[in-house]
Amino acid sequence: MMAKKIRLTVLSLIGLLFIFISSTGFQTVGEAESITTYIHGASAEPFPDRLGYAVEVFVSAVDIDGTPLTDLTPTDFTLLEDSRPVQLESVEPVEDEAMNLIFLMDASGSMGSILSQAQSAAEAFVMKLGRNDRSAVISFNEEIRTESEFTGNHRDSTIDAIRRVSSVNNKGTCLYDGAYQALEMALAAELGHRAIVLFTDGRDEKIDGKSCSTKTIEDVLNFSRQNAIPIFALGFGNKVDESSLKRMSEISGGAYIGIDKPSDIEDAYLRLYQLMTNEYALKYTSMTASGPHTIVVETNYQNAIGRATQTVVMPMPPTLIDFLSPKAGDTLSGEVLLSAAFLTQSVEIGSVKFSINGSVIGEAQSKPFETRWDTSTFRPGADQTLEVVAYDRLGGEAARKMISVSIVETLPEEIPTVRFSSPSVGSSHQGSVQLSARVDSFTKEVGYVTYYCAGKELGRLVSEPYEFDW
Repeated sequence: MMAKKIRLTVLSLIGLLFIFISSTGFQTVGEAESITTYIHGASAEPFPDRLGYAVEVFVSAVDIDGTPLTDLTPTDFTLLEDSRPVQLESVEPVEDEAMNLIFLMDASGSMGSILSQAQSAAEAFVMKLGRNDRSAVISFNEEIRTESEFTGNHRDSTIDAIRRVSSVNNKGTCLYDGAYQALEMALAAELGHRAIVLFTDGRDEKIDGKSCSTKTIEDVLNFSRQNAIPIFALGFGNKVDESSLKRMSEISGGAYIGIDKPSDIEDAYLRLYQLMTNEYALKYTSMTASGPHTIVVETNYQNAIGRATQTVVMPMPPTLIDFLSPKAGDTLSGEVLLSAAFLTQSVEIGSVKFSINGSVIGEAQSKPFETRWDTSTFRPGADQTLEVVAYDRLGGEAARKMISVSIVETLPEEIPTVRFSSPSVGSSHQGSVQLSARVDSFTKEVGYVTYYCAGKELGRLVSEPYEFDW
């Protein structure tokens, strides 16, 4: 069972998120001992409640002999985003990651006797796959043939399909058509990580030297990076198109291994397996804007250095919306202010609607997006669902937010009562007379009492007892 598996770039369904990849792994010039670092993919998801992205970069590294480095620590990695160092939050080995793996095998006339050795080496690779992995086989010459669809039955179905592949004399090598069809099969696979393992001894040509494929290498490159499907290529012999295979592998986020002798084929498959199953996930937070950005990963291990570069397009983040007033859990009565705020890079907000339990209670057409609502028009109760929905200028929904509030009965507004204590009603007075009043108010605090006669103010008292001599 695979202890560690490659994690490939994730295409997020939420918000139709999509990562565009162009990566290069290379050795550092001038080092006595050098490391080759590979970036196999990246995932970037906007945070659901704030600006920024949670980013994961998936990396592997091999020493000068091609042996994967399996004991790397966070201090062995440095990551730059747009030439600026970022703080890595974690560096962890990727373990128990299931994948959809397609074995793409050259069946052209030139393969001859080496095909059987490639088959044996591929079978040994397949035997290492876990029960959660799925594998398929495609062969290619001038015809592209699906030998087996995706299956978890590696020992029988996949190995039998590999053994059925046969070299056809005087047939060319439609390499790009084969790679493109394998990518299409991978894209149609169930959710999970996907990769192509390609073995070939030639270049894209027919026996007469003319191009064999209807697809071009650019078609393959565009498909692989747009859909985040890496190609791991094994090229045998001195007639192989090494530059094209390296380009396909590096740009797609895979790796290339050249093979000189038939006896090295099994070791090449083993090295490829080790590379794909010894990977690290580098996690960090990005506060960059949406769009293309360049990341560089540097591996520094025992005074040897290797770097890899990749271009990542951060997806457009969703519009974030929240209530300014009221807040979740508030108890409402009387007239309340309904107000919302937004964080958005993608749309221009044209209007918002507020509703309670699905019934619209207010709308705002411009900033500030707020309105007032009389809660007395709604039946009191706990855990009412208050919702705000934002619309763009064309009327399409941009974002929504729900909170729970409680509504209590709105009591009628009390009018304080005032009555004279002195003088009594209808009494007659000359000279000095005491003015005294009583104010009854249960819900409002009395600020002051003013006495008038014929419209003229006689005096103002700010505390009890409200009396004085006039």
